[in-house]
Amino acid sequence: MPRRSHALQKPIHALRASVNPLHFRVAGPLHARIANSPHARVANPLQVRSFSQSVDYPPPSNHWTGSDEPPHLAVLGGGITGLTSAFYLAKEWPEAKITVYEAAPRVGGWMSSKHVDVAGGKVLFEQGPRSLRSKHHLSTAMLRSQIQELGLEDQVITQSKDSPAALNRFIYYPDKLVKAPGPDMDIFQLLYTIFFEPTFSGIFSAVLREPFAAKGEAEDESVGDFLNRRFGTTKPTDNVVSAVLHGIYAGDVYKLSARTMMSLHWLLEKKHGSIFKGFLKHRKSSTNPLPISKSEAMWYDGFKDEAKKLRPEFLEKLKDASIFSFKNGISTLTTGLADFLRENPNVTFKTNTIITRIEPDQKTGKVQLTTAPTSNPQSPSPDPSIHDLTISALSASTLRKIASSPSNPTPLGTTDLAPSVTVAVVNLFYPPSTRLPVSGFGYLLPRSVPLDQNPERALGVIFDSDAMPGQDTVEGTKLTVMLGGHWWDGYSASDLPSDDEAVSMARSILARHLNIQDAPLATNVSLQKDCIPQYTVGYIARLKTLHRDLKDWMGGRVVVAGNSYSGVGVHDCIKSGRQVGRLVGRHGLWSRRTGLEDLVDEEWYSVVVNDRRGQESEE
Repeated sequence: MPRRSHALQKPIHALRASVNPLHFRVAGPLHARIANSPHARVANPLQVRSFSQSVDYPPPSNHWTGSDEPPHLAVLGGGITGLTSAFYLAKEWPEAKITVYEAAPRVGGWMSSKHVDVAGGKVLFEQGPRSLRSKHHLSTAMLRSQIQELGLEDQVITQSKDSPAALNRFIYYPDKLVKAPGPDMDIFQLLYTIFFEPTFSGIFSAVLREPFAAKGEAEDESVGDFLNRRFGTTKPTDNVVSAVLHGIYAGDVYKLSARTMMSLHWLLEKKHGSIFKGFLKHRKSSTNPLPISKSEAMWYDGFKDEAKKLRPEFLEKLKDASIFSFKNGISTLTTGLADFLRENPNVTFKTNTIITRIEPDQKTGKVQLTTAPTSNPQSPSPDPSIHDLTISALSASTLRKIASSPSNPTPLGTTDLAPSVTVAVVNLFYPPSTRLPVSGFGYLLPRSVPLDQNPERALGVIFDSDAMPGQDTVEGTKLTVMLGGHWWDGYSASDLPSDDEAVSMARSILARHLNIQDAPLATNVSLQKDCIPQYTVGYIARLKTLHRDLKDWMGGRVVVAGNSYSGVGVHDCIKSGRQVGRLVGRHGLWSRRTGLEDLVDEEWYSVVVNDRRGQESEE
């Protein structure tokens, strides 16, 4: 069969929305207040008043697995979600025997930092995520708490809010870099950008039209269709939103679910008939601010005491940071988690081990795992392992496949919850003489970029030497080019580029867009297969079905977490892992939960906070 051209035009893509995939059910307002402490603006320790009374869990001391023997627990997957789950599981249930299964020879999953030798020193290449947000969100406070518990504070490096990387972010359209509006623009620059820059054409008139658009009646629709219907034009979607979604999901703006990706906007339209009217109504009221989901409200309540334990000096270090990472790369976090767990005699790691089947044990009803060496998956172990409870941090599609057995071929249905896309991450390092035409974090490419400007189907380019300096021991210009994503939907393994082809494609992009003609001193290619789940239209309905199937199949002995369910970012995965680790660690089989309850039966709450003057404001 002839090799498919990588310049072939395929459906189009998108970057990321920071809203987690959540279903909603409008509920009465539940008010919360921020503690009036000197660090309230940094740690954001919210307290949800009376909320915990509605959580129907037994006391945390009531561990139970149906046996008096020390519990044997399994964690499937050694990425950031699995490691975080095991971390909190070991803390909450110290007598439990925990086994972490990982198919790769190393733990850490997609978080992989690689040092490469060059003349005069070493260069750090990030093969997956590369930095962490430092905004004052609850998930960030959780991450800070975890870093502090692992003793990694002294390894943290930051990028200032006032740095070019924080202020300068670009979109490439149609044939040039265009700076996105930001806080450093004065009013004249902002107006010029909005009214005269083709990238942002139609945004002002779209906002004016939105309050008068008819309310939609569909159960779900794509982000693109939702915005086009509300705005009466495709330009903002195609030129801006698709670029934003490319940077996070590497997905198609016309396939990703609006109900999932833009859950708050979806709610405001359903409740008020207009996104703009909804924002205006809530922003004008100190007693009826913008709603948050039930799961977020639970986290505010459950994390408030931990947030108060964050050390002032660590908070001060991150106070003015836009993003942060670690001196030796983002793998420092997963390595720290693994080292912590390896010091625990009750924790065992089984790397180079794949799970070929997961099913109920016929004698005990516990979880039976059949394993095999990664190098020889067709030779499973003759002795399956039995676990009282299991946390699966595998992708939903992988779990569905290994749950199939001769006696029950489709316990988790026949449809994947969230198909995944493949991304090629190409790192390049150039000598100091190779200059970038602009300083900043990097740029994204929207779906509307002409094919002759992006035949390689790049998603975006990161200026690593600007974005996170201080990780290399030699001066130079470091870049990362991201290729593929949904553009490669339908590609077979033979259609994907080789390492040499990926480097050539990346160099072509840099030559065309940035006029970089030099040969790089060092390169690295990581083909991340099926790395980012796609929350496509109908996701919530499929999630509800999976929740029911999980309960019917294992009755609460298998709990799920990870980026198939609650967001694809590092913060999202840490939050998800923490949630299920504490759930299983505190309540054992009493919980009889799947980990999906707060996602499939979502309520929304209003949260009122106190600012430094003691006055009520919205959060």
